[in-house]
Amino acid sequence: MEPAQNRFLEELFRSYYNNLLIYANTCLGNPAVAEDMVQDTFHEAANQISKLMEHPYPDRWLIKTLKFKIRNYTRSQSRQMKYLVDCMDFTACPSGDSVEDSVINGEQQPPFQRIRNTIQEDELRFLIDATLNKYSHYQLAAKYGITVWASAKRLSRIREKLSREFPEHRRRKKL
Repeated sequence: MEPAQNRFLEELFRSYYNNLLIYANTCLGNPAVAEDMVQDTFHEAANQISKLMEHPYPDRWLIKTLKFKIRNYTRSQSRQMKYLVDCMDFTACPSGDSVEDSVINGEQQPPFQRIRNTIQEDELRFLIDATLNKYSHYQLAAKYGITVWASAKRLSRIREKLSREFPEHRRRKKL
């Protein structure tokens, strides 16, 4: 980044960081996730600094970007929660028999068992922390002793594994 771009971004950060953080925390109700969203917003600003410097209202660009990131995050969390709850339905046996009878008769495994066969125990704990416990990537990174980027990547890999095992739950593209 050029010095002028660096100064511009630094000035934006000083001027709007606290307001954006307050807004994000109000929307999300989780300070750690709000911090992640604001940091992502400034990361996006750094990536598009040339465009942002030419924008007539960079403060509006920042809030619009933050709103988009918050919407995207809440949509993603809602989808993950629904997906996990659907997959963990312990009562889902195709024939109405017990789980043991279904396995003995060679019927399809219940979803929770399919999850356990697809991902490892540590991955399941990680997924539960990310979805049911609503940990931010910062909190996940601290808990598991990894970087924030590694946390996001680990969650992405777990989702890919589950998506391959449960193709019926894949997001369908709109036509």
